Amino acid sequence: MKQNIRLFSTPNSLWSKLLDSNPQLFREIQGKLKTRNMVIAAAIAAIAQFITVIFC
Repeated sequence: MKQNIRLFSTPNSLWSKLLDSNPQLFREIQGKLKTRNMVIAAAIAAIAQFITVIFC
């Protein structure tokens, strides 16, 4: 899992230890963090906050 070391500045960080011990989690995180998903989540959050400010 050498690619984890490049992603995190300190190789002994908590994230590095977690991802080295669970490579399936690392693959799932990589697969889920896509630009499209992030834009959709941000848009839903912004709309929900706008509605909350307007009606409350």
